[in-house]
Amino acid sequence: MLGAFGLLFFGLGMAGLSYLGVLWLLMNVVNLLPAIPIGDRPLLAYSIALTLLGAQGITLGLLAELIVAYTGREADTFSVSESVGSVSKKLDP
Repeated sequence: MLGAFGLLFFGLGMAGLSYLGVLWLLMNVVNLLPAIPIGDRPLLAYSIALTLLGAQGITLGLLAELIVAYTGREADTFSVSESVGSVSKKLDP
């Protein structure tokens, strides 16, 4: 669950940063748009925050999966046939 939200936030942050990167290239390298600094835009701060939040969500999701896998015990498994007994043994005359 945390990993899915992390991927969503990370993807949104990277999309915002990619948009700003394309704008920067169009303004400074290709000179198709007038040069306006992108550092003053709120999208830059939001994109960086979403990227960091997404990375933390992915990391916490992976850690949660590792903890669940490590603490899983064999005693927690339950088998009906082991606790009740096999039906075929009781039906044999």
